[in-house]
This record gives sequence, structure tokens and C-alpha cells, in this order.
Amino acid sequence: MLLSLIALIAMSTTAQASGQNSFTIVDHGKAVTSICLPVSAGRASRRAATIFQSAVQKMTGAVVPIHIDGTDPKDHAICLGYPVDQHKPIGMDGFRTVISEKRLSIDSGGGKGAIYGVVDLLESVFRCRCFSPTAWVFPPSESLAAPVGEKMDRPVNSIRIVNGDFNADQDWLDWQRLNDVPERFGTGYYVHTFAKLVPPSQYFSGHPEYFAVINGRRDQSQLCPSNPMNIEIAVKTLKQAMALDPNKEIWSVSQNDNEEYCHCPECERINKAEGSPAGAILRFVNAIAKQFPNKTISTLAYEYSRKAPKITKPDPNVMIMLCTIELTRSAPISKDPSCASFQKDIVDWGKICYNIYLWDYTVDFAHQIMPFPNLSILQDNIKFFVQNHALQHFQQTNTSPGHEFSELKSYLIAKLLWNPNANVDQIESDFLNGYYGAAAPALKTYLTELSDNLHVSGKRLDIFGSPVAHTDGFLSEDKLIRYNKLFDEAEKVVQGNRQLLERVRTARLSIQYAELTIASDSVFGSRGFYQDVDGKPQLNPRRADMIDQFLTISKTNHVRSVNESNLSPQTFCDTIRRLLKLETTDNLAFRKVVTSSPPPATKYGHGDVGLLTNGVHGANDFNIQWLGWEGTDFTLDLDLGQTSKPHVAALDSLNVWRSWILHPQAVECLVSEDGREFSSVGKEEVPDSAQHDSLIHHFQFEWQKKPVRYLRFVVTGTRQLPAWHSASGGNSWVFLDEIVVR
Repeated sequence: MLLSLIALIAMSTTAQASGQNSFTIVDHGKAVTSICLPVSAGRASRRAATIFQSAVQKMTGAVVPIHIDGTDPKDHAICLGYPVDQHKPIGMDGFRTVISEKRLSIDSGGGKGAIYGVVDLLESVFRCRCFSPTAWVFPPSESLAAPVGEKMDRPVNSIRIVNGDFNADQDWLDWQRLNDVPERFGTGYYVHTFAKLVPPSQYFSGHPEYFAVINGRRDQSQLCPSNPMNIEIAVKTLKQAMALDPNKEIWSVSQNDNEEYCHCPECERINKAEGSPAGAILRFVNAIAKQFPNKTISTLAYEYSRKAPKITKPDPNVMIMLCTIELTRSAPISKDPSCASFQKDIVDWGKICYNIYLWDYTVDFAHQIMPFPNLSILQDNIKFFVQNHALQHFQQTNTSPGHEFSELKSYLIAKLLWNPNANVDQIESDFLNGYYGAAAPALKTYLTELSDNLHVSGKRLDIFGSPVAHTDGFLSEDKLIRYNKLFDEAEKVVQGNRQLLERVRTARLSIQYAELTIASDSVFGSRGFYQDVDGKPQLNPRRADMIDQFLTISKTNHVRSVNESNLSPQTFCDTIRRLLKLETTDNLAFRKVVTSSPPPATKYGHGDVGLLTNGVHGANDFNIQWLGWEGTDFTLDLDLGQTSKPHVAALDSLNVWRSWILHPQAVECLVSEDGREFSSVGKEEVPDSAQHDSLIHHFQFEWQKKPVRYLRFVVTGTRQLPAWHSASGGNSWVFLDEIVVR
């Protein structure tokens, strides 16, 4: 929030010579001042000094000396870390910059105020920039001078986290004025901690009453929050953890990551009175928080616990982590009718709690590279959150090289978390021009058209959605042709600058990813990899080449993952190449009748068991060419149509454990000539180590040739998620793909 701005006007150039109405730092390549700190200066002030010294050296080549002593600063000094006038409060993480011709002082309101004051000076006066951990701008100059004036600024939000790989770079964090989870939260106690506080492996067998009643029986997937013994155990666990990490302020007591909660008589009674499953949980959390008055105990308002309780209010040292996971990203939350329940929930929580930590989601987790046009709603959402007393933020953006405009999105969100009223157009223009150079106009047009096309389509933008969901909307064939033309234009104008060209090519990965994923879904036809030529499938050479282009650009620009499960670009491309190896010849199972008992879930592949014998292998996306079964064993029966003498049968399973999909425990293959008498030809078991297994597991069974018409696959599912999983005890899924018989 800008509190006062007497006079601190950005210079038109950093090559500012010394003179009246300015404080000279470097004059014709020579430092003419020093940075002074008192002996009592804290870590933030000392780091601020080195940040300023380093930036000046990069701009001018001159080294401004740093002096730390107990004496008063000399005239013409840069002063950091000195006591602040208590009659002029600044606020946590805020700063006051006062510049005269003889002195430049940056006072801190606490926290990292000194760092942020230095960064503000470097950005607003000398036009330095940090666009990403690898993209910095330090304009060269022989001389540096700062204009006389005073400025005070502090953030609107007290916690500002933009989650992702970029957080590993402390310089990037400080320049974006962001926090990171380890700064504030107890190690290992950020979220989903019920299983850590009362471990099922330690207590479930002996005390099932500590755990939730789900579907009429005790289940280790959640705790029973109304059982008083859980309070005692959780407090003991937290005391031990806090002793090892005493300086951390916030500790989580929160539900495990699944959709279940306790239905025991006492929890049901409480939740009925409270009007929400949050009731029993919040009473449990308050009881624990009372034992730690000098700490903050956080808990989730997430999925079933999102609705505020009618009776119980959070204790003063309880933080409510309010989550937006279910909401659309195609329109501002405050204006979208489909978000009406959340609109009510945040207002209701805001009435009873001033310690709300807003957990928002700003990327597609299943497809982090795909186009995700939500830039236009970020400011509206953050302002809406702030208006309802949510002044602490975790923006789950999953920043990483190659993720869709990850650098721009994190840069913009960081500015908005500091000041929700910042000028978005100016921030975007500043970034695009600084990061992409001459390609900025074409990319600005692309981003605008992408957003407009989503709006016109009226479709929901979902954080787990596939590009396939938008093939008749903003990712229609004609729209992708248009986007490619804009990227052609962008690449052309920066052809002579390798760095800018690679940045543009990296941004283009998003539409290449969308096109490859859509082609994987349709396989045959105008948008697929194959087209029918004289009755035979012919590979589309442009799309086949795009696989290699995508991988080459990803490797060149250090793209590590394409989704939340950390699927690498190499594996993504390998699975597509696998899909292109059609199983249409010499495959006795091709387009043969297969039945399943019980049938697969209809929400994946429409439950069409014909996908198992359509000759097309599934790729990395479980929504494409895969079928799923939840929490059960099942049997597949295949009729080859006539007796033959095969000797090998195969099928594949998928592992996406973050989406609760695990390889089956075992698959057994049986064969029969008459469909009545079956004999086993092999059984393969998969060890309980799915978190380390490959994405795709290939089951293959071989036997001596003999007359066979029918095959049966008996699949033993994992049924429940194992102890290592964050949603331990919840239903797991088995996904299977192409059956091949030769």
C-alpha cells in the first residue's frame, strides 16, 4: 500500500550525473559514497547492503564499500539498519526511503523491509529488473544518482507465497518481495497433517476408535476429531516437532487430502449443529491451539470443510487456510454464478476470523504447460480475497521453466500480492518488453486473443482440465492456426537474438503441447496423428516432427516437467511415440469384443471397454485412451472371435500416484478354447512401491502355442491407497490400456 510519496520520481536514465536535488552514488565509474550499517543491524539489513552493492557494481563496475561500526554515519552515506522513529510507524516488511543530497536512508518496519526498500530503489529509480531466476536487467551506466525525495510503502498482505521451483532462488524471492513456506511454517507441518499427528501405522490396529467412521466402519484415512485422545496425542507430537524447530511460527493441524470425514455419532451431532463438517474439526483444532498460545495453529477450510461453522469460532491463534480448488478460472470468482457457494463461504469466514490464509490455484495441475488464460482474472480475485480479510496468500502457481508463461504469471502475482491495486497493464507491458524484447507485441496479442477466445467460448477453465476439453473453444483448429502465426511472427523479429528466441520458443511449447495432446486423443482424423489415405492410416508428418521439436526446445531450455506428477518432457514424448505404434496388424485382439466385471468408471473414456482393443496405446494423460476402476478387483474377458494359436498376451497399467492411480497388485492371465474351462498361463505381481515405479507397467504373458479363443485377465487392484500416500486409506484407482494378443 502506498502510504506517502512526497517525491521519488523515476529517472529517465540511470546515467545520471551528480548535481543538485540528487544523491550521487557513482560518478564516472567511481563510487563516491559508502553503505553504513550499525553493529546491531540484523540479517535483512546486511543482506540489503550486499544486494545494493552487487547491483551498483553490475551497472557501473564500481564497488560501493560497506561499513559496519558503532559510529554515526558520515555525510554522504547510504544508511541501512538504523533505529526507526517510533512516532512514524512503517509496518512489517515495509520501508521508508528518505533521500537528500547528503544522505540516502532506508528504514525498515521489520521483517525484510530493508531488502524491499533497496529492491524498490533499484527498480523504480535505476530500472533494474528480475524477471526470473535467470533473467536480470542491470542497465549499464557510468554514473548513478538518486533524486531527492521520500517514499514509504508496505505490503497489503502479510504472507505472500507464489509456489514453485523459482522459490529455490533466494535472490528471485527477495526481488519479488515474496515469502516461502519454510520461512514461516514448521518443517513437515504445512498441510494435510492428521496422519502425521496421529500416525495410523502406530495407532490404528490398537485403537481404531481414534480414526474416522466412514461407510459404517473405522477407516485410517482420517482422524475422528471428536475423540479427546487425539487431542492429547497430537499435542504431544507437536511439542516434539516444535522442540526440533523452535523458531517456526505456524504449525498445521489439518485434514488428510481426501474427500472423507468422520461420521461417528459424536462428530455427526457436532456437525449437524454447526451446519458443516468444519465444526468438529475446528473444535479439535481450537483445543490444540490453546496448548500453544505463542504459536499459530493452521487448519484447512477445504472441500467438505470449506463451509464455515455456525457456532464455533477460530481461536485468536488459529489460522484458517481457505481453499478455492473447486472453482472455475474462466471468470473472476466474485462475479461468476458458479462460485456462489465460495462467495458465501469467504464472507462467512471473514465474519468470524481475521487470520485467513487464502490458498488459490493458478495453473492447470494435470497440464502445466498447456495454455491457461487466467491472467485477466488474477487482480479481481486477489482484490476479492483481500476485501474479505484474507491477507495471507499461497498462490499455487507451480512456477518452473516451460510452464505456461510461468515467469510472467509469477511476476504479476507477486506485484499484486504486494499491492492489489497495481496497474496490471503496466506490469504486463514492462515484463513482456523486458523479457521478450521485439517479440512483445505479438505475444501480447496472443495472450489477449487467448483470453478473449476463452470468454467467447463460455467454457469452464479447470485446474485439472485437458486441452481436449477446449477443442471447440479457445483451442479449436482455426484458433491454433492463428496462434502459430503469432508465434511465427514473434520468432521472426527476434531471430538475431538467441536468448530472446529461446524464450519465445519456450512460450510456444504451450500450444505445441495442446496440439500434441489433442492429437493423442483423436489419433485418427484432421486433428489426430493419422489420416486415412486409401483406406490406410498415414502419419501426419508435421505433427510427428512436432514431437521432436517439443523435446529439443524443452531440453535446450531446461524444462523439467509437464505436469504436477513431474512427468518429464522426455517421458511425455516417449509415451506419444508409444501411442503412434499402432497395434492394428498381427494383433488378434484388435477390435475384438471385451467385457469387464465390474465395468470401468464412465467418467474416463466414457467407460467404453472397446478402448482396450482399438489398437491405440494410452499416453501419459489418464483421460486419454485409458480406462479406470476405483477401489476394486475386476476381470476382463476377451473373445478373439475364433479359435487360433496365440502364444503371447499383453496389457499395460498406469501410475499417476498424485491422482490416486497406482499399478494393480497383480494381473493373472488365463486362456480357454471353449469359454468354460480356463487355465492360467501366468501371473505377475507388482510390489508396493508405486511411488518409485515407472509411469507405465507392461504386463506380458507367454505360453506354448495351443488352441485359444477366450482370454481372461484377473486384476487384483490396490483398492486402498497405502500408508505412504497423503490420502492413505482412501480408494485407489487402477487404469489399464491396450490388450495385445499375438
